Amino acid sequence: MNRILSLFFVLTLSTFAGDLQLTLPPVVYATPEVPMSIYHDNIVLTETPEAYRFEFTCKLGKNEDRRWTVTPADGDVGDHPLAITVKDAKGKVVEQGKTTLHISPRKSTATKPLRLLIVGDSLTNASFYPNEIARLLALPGNPKAALLGTHKPSSAQPGVVHEGYGGWRWIDFLNKFAPEVPGVTAGPLARKATSPFVFPSADGKTGVFDLQRYFKEHCDSQQPDVVTFLMGINDCFGADPNSPDAKINEVLDNADKLLAAF
Repeated sequence: MNRILSLFFVLTLSTFAGDLQLTLPPVVYATPEVPMSIYHDNIVLTETPEAYRFEFTCKLGKNEDRRWTVTPADGDVGDHPLAITVKDAKGKVVEQGKTTLHISPRKSTATKPLRLLIVGDSLTNASFYPNEIARLLALPGNPKAALLGTHKPSSAQPGVVHEGYGGWRWIDFLNKFAPEVPGVTAGPLARKATSPFVFPSADGKTGVFDLQRYFKEHCDSQQPDVVTFLMGINDCFGADPNSPDAKINEVLDNADKLLAAF
């Protein structure tokens, strides 16, 4: 299956490798008539992005105060070089980097139905972006799509399910287990007491991570074609801002474990 990471990309650092650490994915994806933006403060490490000038070089799109944005047309399908230069207040170049803008066709040539599993925290629980994904997949020219999952908040549109829970971290999906409180607890965050991927052991006192059982019981014994993950912010709470390396390594280790299971 494919794994799409919304927070942990395979990233490339700028050759300048300065304090700002301009960091870009090797490819940025877009599709016709769907706006796509790169926000300045998402690609550099600084609390004052407004103190720098961001210059984007690409035959498509436009640069605004806080972002570069593009809404491709059908004729733009293909790959487009995208270069970014960051300058300080005096006009000195402090970072440079390149990536590729890949615009996929509006209509898919695939005929096989698509099975999609969305995993995340409160942003997924809110269901805004899962609803939008389902809407876009339902447009003419796309293969039939089925969203997988056990969680359907009141905000989810018909046919939209996922595994998104408020406050959850990578590690929660690996080992969260509370046998005394099965199911979903009350409250606006709709937290589950137990990870959907964790099942009771033989004695019922501990939980066992069993992804194949999850697929069997909740996905008609079929693995998803695509899995997306959107989380990480909750993992950062409690980190020492003066020495964050240990927490960062812990978070990435947990992310690696969950991703490897898929």
